[in-house]
Amino acid sequence: MKRHFSTEAKVGAFVFVAILLLMYITLDVSQLGFNWGGTYKVYVVMDLAEGISRKTPVQIAGIPVGVVNRVELTKDQKARLEIELEKGVTIDKDASAEVRTRGVLGDTYIEITPSGQQRESIESGGTVSKVKPAPDFQQLARDMMLLSEDLKAITKSMREYSEGENSRAAKILENMETLSREWVKLTQSSSKNTEALIANLAAISADMRELSSYGREDMKEILQGMNQITTNLVEGKGNIGRVLKDESLYETGEEILQNVSDLTRTVRSFQTEIDYHLEYLGQAGEAKNYVNLKLATSPDKYFLFGIATDPSPPPSLSTETEVRTTDGVTSTILREKSEENTLRFNVQIAKRFKDLTVRGGLIESKGGVGLDYNKGPFQVSLETFRFGDNGPNLKAKGQLNITPTFYLMGGGDDLLNRFDGPDWFVGAGIRFTDDDLSALFGGASLLTR
Repeated sequence: MKRHFSTEAKVGAFVFVAILLLMYITLDVSQLGFNWGGTYKVYVVMDLAEGISRKTPVQIAGIPVGVVNRVELTKDQKARLEIELEKGVTIDKDASAEVRTRGVLGDTYIEITPSGQQRESIESGGTVSKVKPAPDFQQLARDMMLLSEDLKAITKSMREYSEGENSRAAKILENMETLSREWVKLTQSSSKNTEALIANLAAISADMRELSSYGREDMKEILQGMNQITTNLVEGKGNIGRVLKDESLYETGEEILQNVSDLTRTVRSFQTEIDYHLEYLGQAGEAKNYVNLKLATSPDKYFLFGIATDPSPPPSLSTETEVRTTDGVTSTILREKSEENTLRFNVQIAKRFKDLTVRGGLIESKGGVGLDYNKGPFQVSLETFRFGDNGPNLKAKGQLNITPTFYLMGGGDDLLNRFDGPDWFVGAGIRFTDDDLSALFGGASLLTR
C-alpha cells in the first residue's frame, strides 16, 4: 500500500532541512564548526587587545582551532583572554600568540605560532607566556598623514624654487648663461697667449732632446763604471771586495756577538741584594751604620761590597820626622800623629757549604775572615779582623729574620780586647732583593707618569 505525505508534512520537512542547512552555513562562516571531541581552555595576557571580543577566532598555521571565550581586565591593567581550543590541538610552552588582521579593514583574529621544538605542552588552564605586540593601524594612519603633510611641503618648496622669473632656478640659469659668455670672451682674448705658450713648450722640448743626445755617451760611461765596480765587489777585488768576501770576518763578528750574549746572560743571572743595618753599642752609647751590596754569581758564591761608619774608631798612629839646624847645630824632631778614620770599607768573597758560609777579605778596612751559619729564620755569625797589639777584633752576632725584608740582631763586639774590654750591641736592618727593587722602581715609574 502506497503511503502519501500531506502538504503540511512536506512543508515541515522542507523547513527542517532548511534550518539545518542554515545552521551549518552559519557555523562554517563563523569558523566555529562542530566539535564532537570536546575543548579545553588556555589563557593569554597582552598589553593591548584592540579588536578582540568574545567569539574572536583563534588559528594555528591559518587553520581555525578555537575561539576567544572571554576577555577581562587584570589588576595590573592588562587584557586577559580565555581561549577555548579543540581537544586534539596541543600547544608547546614556547609557543607565541599574536593579534592579526585580515587586510587593513578585515576581521581580527589571534594567531598562535608553535616554537617548532618538541617541548612540553600547555595543559588546560595554562598560559601562553610569549605574546607578540599587535600592529597599531591607527598609529600607521597618523604616520601616513604626517608623511603626506611633509610631501605637500616639499612639493610647495619645489614649486617656489622653479616657478617665476625671480625663482632660484631662473637665477641659476641666468648665472650659467653669463658664465658661458665670459668664458667665450676669455678663450678668444687668450688665444694668442696660448699659441705663444705652445711655441715655448716646443722649443724647450727641442733643447731637452739635444741635451739628452749630448749626455747619452756620458751616461753610458757612468753605467759601465758602475758595472765594473759591482763586478769587482762580487769577485772580491779591492779592499772593500776582500772585506766582503772574507768569511773569517763574519766568523769573528759572530764570535764577538756570542761572547757579548754570554756576558749579558751571565750578568742577568747575578742575584743582587742591598742590605742596611744599624748596631747600637751599649757601653759606648753610639751607633754604627752598615750599607752592603751582595752580588751572587751562583747559588753557592757571592761577592760583598760595602761601607761602614764607626763614630769612635781606634786611632791610627804615624810618626813624622823633622830635621832642624839652629846656629850650626842639627837636631831631629820626632812627632807621633794620631788619625781617626770613621769611614770603613768591606770587600769580601764568600762560599756556601749547605748551611755554613765562609767569607774573607776586607772587614771594616782590615783583613779578616768570617763564618755564617743559617738555619731557618736564625743566623749566627762569627768574624775576626784588625789584628793588632790589643788582639784581633772578634765579633759574634745572632740574627732573627722577622720577614724576608726586616730582621733583628744582637751580639758582642771586640770580645778579645785586653784593655778596654768587649762591648755588646743590638740592632735592626732591612734588605732588598732583585724582585723588591724591580717592584719598587716599577711603582715609582707609574707614579711619575
